[in-house]
Amino acid sequence: MLNLRTLLAGLVLAAGFSGPVVAQDVDGAADHPLIPRYEGSEIRGYAVSAFDEYELVAGATVRSATGSTAAVSENPIQIEGKVTHLFYRAPPDRSPLEVFRNYESVLAAAGFDVLFSCSRADCGYLFNNVMNPGARYNGLIYGDQQRYLAARLARPEGDVYVSLYVTSFEPQNRTFLKLDVVELRGMEKRMIVVEAGEMEQALARDGKIAI
Repeated sequence: MLNLRTLLAGLVLAAGFSGPVVAQDVDGAADHPLIPRYEGSEIRGYAVSAFDEYELVAGATVRSATGSTAAVSENPIQIEGKVTHLFYRAPPDRSPLEVFRNYESVLAAAGFDVLFSCSRADCGYLFNNVMNPGARYNGLIYGDQQRYLAARLARPEGDVYVSLYVTSFEPQNRTFLKLDVVELRGMEKRMIVVEAGEMEQALARDGKIAI
């Protein structure tokens, strides 16, 4: 079977992707090892959580049934695992469609299955707000050119889910994208276990137990 890293390396030139080093990345940022960046892109936001919950949008957004103006996905998938969050600014003169199609091709070649994909108004009610809650990123506040996909890669060591949102920041005519990667895995067990015998010895020696 063709190694995934070898396959991705072979796609770098054909799909317009580059290696991991770009001068304008935020401090400490790095591409996810499974997914290369679009050539000339910069990482403008980066965060990794060893274990967290994540709601994957796998269906168009609709108005919340609670009566509020909030938007919710009609098909959310609740997952837990290692979450890597990346926010990229693409190089000038590259459209959201071009960037999106490149990522789409690389994910397909790597074995990801698309769970949901949409563009522009077909993504649903206030979809842009769901992708950019609280308008956290200025580069994502315009949804006229938005494109999105949710995908899954099945692996024996744990499935990987991807959320990819690409849109245009109109004042700069620049493409921005948000890429979230969730690797399913069990939570590390970090609790300190005190055996009963140790508790008895501590009580006899010190008159108390330090938990």
